[in-house]
Amino acid sequence: MPWGLSGHRGAVLCLDSPGGGTLASGSDDGTVRIWDLAAGRAVRALLPPTARPVNAVSLGRPATAASSLAFAAVGAELVGFDLRAPGVLLRHATPLLPASRDDLAHLALSASGRVLAAADDAGDVMLYDVAAAAALPPLRGAHHSVCSSLAFSPCADDLLCSGGMDLRCVQWECRRAAPREEWSLLAQEEAAAAPPLLNPRYVHCVSYAPDGAAIALALGDGSVELRRAVGGDLIGAAAAHRAAASQAHFAPELGGGGGGGVPLITAGDDACLGLWSAEGLAGAAGRGKRRRTGGGEWAGGARGGDGEEGEGGTPLLRHIVTVSTPEKPNWIAAASAAGGSASGVVCVASNAEVILVYTVGESSLT
Repeated sequence: MPWGLSGHRGAVLCLDSPGGGTLASGSDDGTVRIWDLAAGRAVRALLPPTARPVNAVSLGRPATAASSLAFAAVGAELVGFDLRAPGVLLRHATPLLPASRDDLAHLALSASGRVLAAADDAGDVMLYDVAAAAALPPLRGAHHSVCSSLAFSPCADDLLCSGGMDLRCVQWECRRAAPREEWSLLAQEEAAAAPPLLNPRYVHCVSYAPDGAAIALALGDGSVELRRAVGGDLIGAAAAHRAAASQAHFAPELGGGGGGGVPLITAGDDACLGLWSAEGLAGAAGRGKRRRTGGGEWAGGARGGDGEEGEGGTPLLRHIVTVSTPEKPNWIAAASAAGGSASGVVCVASNAEVILVYTVGESSLT
């Protein structure tokens, strides 16, 4: 059974883990909390200046330019906290950018911690130079609806991928403030017609593989796709959830995925949490589209989904386990395990006040 982190007084809307057994959460109660997973308790409470829901949160990774900083999206405002300040309760927040045109939906830090990106509901991406403490030119004009998710390439601070409710992914060159590539997520048979009204393929989440060669997408039709980071060609897919897939994150913190794969965690509006192994990603840029196969299974009371078959009959996206969660997840994050276990944990935020923590076994989430 999962265990819980208690402390918020409202729905938990967002999570982030920089590693080292630390977790950050943002809530409808207008606070950010930082948790020590080994101790199972909150160690800091951060109070933004306005008592509005915290829609996204990001913690600087160790040994980066942002290692002592925490960032929060509160309404249309982006604020930062200096974690070197003393005390458990931290009230001093620094506004980092002028208010966005609409509410901020997602934050992403580059691998070096030097650049912070913030996506808003108007389709814009705001950029902040952490090292220089200055705004950078925003990324605009490519998304025509909510920009719902962002991810920096682990290989370059200048390369950012965004996904939106306009059924599009965009790769940006941040220095040029211009798109490098744009991909439509409409199926070929739908490209010449209006988008479907039932389960449209909204891009709810984007995540780069650790080597930067592939990108995972969580889509509104319940599927999870793997695409080449260059060109956007489909290299793997799974019918992962029976409702919209809201989260898909590569999670090397969880250890080997078996068969040389990279662990991938997913969540959906079907109140299910999934663990997968993304296999055969090395050299993915040279592979073509794989045919969809059967082989979905039922595990933990939920459908596992179909996979994609790779070369030699090995699934490129292999299902490990799916479990039902008490409520629909709002956000999920992988983290180093409490107590130093090598397997890691998956933290789940929902409309409940308690964050659930699942321990990852070889073929289980408990």
